[in-house]
Amino acid sequence: MGILNGMSLSDFLRSLQSRPKDELLGLSEFNSRKWIIEPVLSELGWSTDRWEDEREVIEEYAIRGTRVDYCLQIGGTNNVFLEAKKPSETLVRHEPQLFDYVRYGDVELAILTNCLDWWFYLPSAEGPWQHKPFVIINLLTGDPDALAESLGSYL
Repeated sequence: MGILNGMSLSDFLRSLQSRPKDELLGLSEFNSRKWIIEPVLSELGWSTDRWEDEREVIEEYAIRGTRVDYCLQIGGTNNVFLEAKKPSETLVRHEPQLFDYVRYGDVELAILTNCLDWWFYLPSAEGPWQHKPFVIINLLTGDPDALAESLGSYL
């Protein structure tokens, strides 16, 4: 189990959904990363605090003179770039930033999130993948069990 203090991911999502939306939208990027993204990643088996694990999360991963918020690696190989914004941010205006990271990094999956909306992209898919997330998950809508299952299947 991750850093959710004995709570399952489904229970964590229920708790998140019960909070006032204004409270969540008022979170800073730093706090939303620490209180939402990292607990979700940890519960899904990604190590956010140790380097010796097979599935590790590297914060502020350097790539071509800039930094992506998170790089998820398996056995030292980059698999996912995750770019985070604060919950009040609109994601579409940040897509070019994620696309720049992906252009120089060979990853299977790219995620753009404001901690509430998670947009998943497949960089290696045929055709223009920009502006076409293959799935969008909103942590505040839908059944928490189904959301947890979806997050688990992609991550």
